[in-house]
Amino acid sequence: MTRGLMTAWSSYELWRTLNFKIIFQMLYANPGTPCNIEFFSEYFQPRLAYEVPNLVLNAIGFAFTCWLSWSLLRMYNSQAMRYVGAPEHINRINKLFLAVLSCLQLEVFIIVTATGLWIDALFNTAIKHISAHTPAYLGVFITTSIILTPWIALGWYSIKREMKRAILGFFFLAFVLIVGWSVMFYSLVYRWTFLQWPFLAGCSVCSFVLIVSSTALGIACRLNFGKGLKQYLAAEAALAESGFAPEVFRHDEEKNTPFDLASPDYKHTSLQSPTSPMKYEQAMPTYHYARQSSHMRSTSTGGNQNLGCE
Repeated sequence: MTRGLMTAWSSYELWRTLNFKIIFQMLYANPGTPCNIEFFSEYFQPRLAYEVPNLVLNAIGFAFTCWLSWSLLRMYNSQAMRYVGAPEHINRINKLFLAVLSCLQLEVFIIVTATGLWIDALFNTAIKHISAHTPAYLGVFITTSIILTPWIALGWYSIKREMKRAILGFFFLAFVLIVGWSVMFYSLVYRWTFLQWPFLAGCSVCSFVLIVSSTALGIACRLNFGKGLKQYLAAEAALAESGFAPEVFRHDEEKNTPFDLASPDYKHTSLQSPTSPMKYEQAMPTYHYARQSSHMRSTSTGGNQNLGCE
């Protein structure tokens, strides 16, 4: 998402510069205009010289991130098929929980950027001389900065542990954030800054969308309390702490290297030699023993009676 936003913004920035150049040419520089003077002769070319490479680099980075994400997703799906996972309804609830966490993590960057830009414009530009409600704006900024971390922590832990009272606090703080930033649009100064500064407007809109999305996804998670997500996450954490987790097993597809629960380096299993060409695809070692037994029976049927050698 962040790579997509960066690429979209760099594209808009390049278009905006070219659009300004056309407007200034039509108003001031072209023959027949009242001025017929190039006021910004040394402005647009250096700016475009930065913006074009910036767009190219962002587009390359976005394409690489998409390819890498798709590769990781395919790898995850192929590896996840080898393990006994949670029921389908638990997976759906868990996806909602992960979506809430993603929105909250993005909110840390977006809302801090939006509030920082607004305060910077409020105190370091000419707006400070015409703003009549600067203490109120500063209060919104301070309140947002104070409750942001508790709000994220409440959303994280209340959904993960299905804490009914804590999630009410999460909803309350989300309501405060939504109302506080909605009221800001009643300010003529804020609306004027919002319209004149597209970067501030973009960050503010993204921040508002993330707050609303986090609240809506939190409500969806609250409706699924008591359906097994808490027990599933607790069991998953307990298995991970004890070392019994899929990610601790070494299994190289290209080198055909199985894993072992007993050996510390997980190089080979106790039931299979390291040079065996068979891949360890099963969830339990007993399946491997069954395949060996089947192989012994088929060899015996073919006439080889020396089972001890086999």
